[in-house]
Amino acid sequence: MNPKILSFQKNRSLAIVQLATSEQNTFDYISSSNAFKQGIIEVKEVNEAGSVNNIFVLNLSDKFIFFSDGDVVEGAKQNRVLNTSVLLPPKSKTNIPVSCIEQGRWKYQGDKFKETDYTIPTGLRASKADNIKSSLKMNKKHYAEQSKVWEDVKLYAKSQKVFSKTSNLSDVYEQKRDDINEFINKFKHSSESNGIAVFIKSKLLSIDIFNRTDIFEEYFQKLLKGSAVEAFYLNEPDTTFEQKDAENKTLNFFNKINEVEFEIYPGVGVGEEKRFNLNELNGLELVYESKMIHLNALNISKNNPHSY
Repeated sequence: MNPKILSFQKNRSLAIVQLATSEQNTFDYISSSNAFKQGIIEVKEVNEAGSVNNIFVLNLSDKFIFFSDGDVVEGAKQNRVLNTSVLLPPKSKTNIPVSCIEQGRWKYQGDKFKETDYTIPTGLRASKADNIKSSLKMNKKHYAEQSKVWEDVKLYAKSQKVFSKTSNLSDVYEQKRDDINEFINKFKHSSESNGIAVFIKSKLLSIDIFNRTDIFEEYFQKLLKGSAVEAFYLNEPDTTFEQKDAENKTLNFFNKINEVEFEIYPGVGVGEEKRFNLNELNGLELVYESKMIHLNALNISKNNPHSY
């Protein structure tokens, strides 16, 4: 995977590098958001009683459908976040591991889940991923420590001065929608890109690479919303972090990943997960038929959601 740097952009404390990897658009799949819009997917509780840690997904189509780690679905008995990236095969039924991000509700709001236009905050994503990696080592399950997820949700709500009756992370995004959108609209998508590296105050916060450029375009703003929750309230600009620094840190990650040892686990849908640790980054590469579907690396060095 040899990336080409396409652009560097910065707004106050947040900076991004967009990049193109050497292999793009080599596998045909669509996003869950696209599938929701086409009406070719149904996402429900696993049964009438429901299960906090799993949801049921029915792929009605002849297409492969992709969900990303960090995707949020709303409705049913409580809002959930996906615990890992998943590639669903055509005409399939799959139980997907999730975590609850709405502690105070356990009653139906409609019988199906619906899509959202954001991923969870990057710090919460990192904390959850680190927890799941430990769970996989112990019991081969993609489960996060639910109490820790709820604790982090409360910290984000508190930091944004948001009150939520049901301790619902979605309320943070809804109540701060205008602030978040104003912040991320400073960043422009590069049409040739299929990935992004995100920095806060010179710290590499996350990397996400997708096989397809069109999938990355769909996730561009969703991912930025997750990063914005970490950064838009930090008003002091970082004047010392420049493009060359960001490029060097991004390329250094890719140089080192070629030498890292992976732990291999079966994918929740099809394919396999290649999980790794690289310095402060906890990573996952979802691979199917020798094709990289999604790679993410998340910074796990901080102990709470707002320690920048």
